[in-house]
Amino acid sequence: STDSYTVAWICALEEEYVCACHMLDEEFTGPEISEDNDDNTYVFGCIAKHYVVIGCLPAGRYGTNSASRVARDKVRTFPRLRFALMVVIGGGAPNGFGGVIQYDLGKLKGGRFQKTGQLNAPPEKLLGVIPEMRRLYSDRKKPDRLAEHLRLLDDMEDYQKPAVDRLYASDYSHVDGQNCDKCGLHSVVHHPERQNHHTLYVHYGNIASGNSVLKDANVRD
Repeated sequence: STDSYTVAWICALEEEYVCACHMLDEEFTGPEISEDNDDNTYVFGCIAKHYVVIGCLPAGRYGTNSASRVARDKVRTFPRLRFALMVVIGGGAPNGFGGVIQYDLGKLKGGRFQKTGQLNAPPEKLLGVIPEMRRLYSDRKKPDRLAEHLRLLDDMEDYQKPAVDRLYASDYSHVDGQNCDKCGLHSVVHHPERQNHHTLYVHYGNIASGNSVLKDANVRD
């Protein structure tokens, strides 16, 4: 029944939605949803002991308004939800704000754009597990769980890590395309390989998001 689901997972893009569904330990047929009260389409499953319902924003609809409508319908349909997580592509934002920074909400003052929009910090329950997550991830005796989850995408060619992973200067304008095969090598930043046992680094902190799709590195920085 809808009462069984306690975690909602919301994606903004189809690419994120496909990856999210691959992260489920098990996918199964869920309860019937009344179309009169909910316009969303869902994938049902579980991760460990948690029953998860995954939904995606409608095709071509981005931003906080669309996300709010998806979340509103989810909360109405699944009354026992404990958390609704927006899991999307985001940029790390090292500053003193308390939550997600909305980079395109603000005001012009003195010829400069000043950000005024931000969301609240995550619930205390989620913040409370971060110290334990950090401890487990830094313990070399523990298996790399994130790497195990990433291996679930090994059968998806479009989501695999490239054989040569280049880092470009942040002010470089990339050539349009699915990858960087046509990008110039003059702006590649050479850096030493990571010397730890993890496949990736985890950013614990604020991220920047907004209603507009941001693909310009200079504007982003």
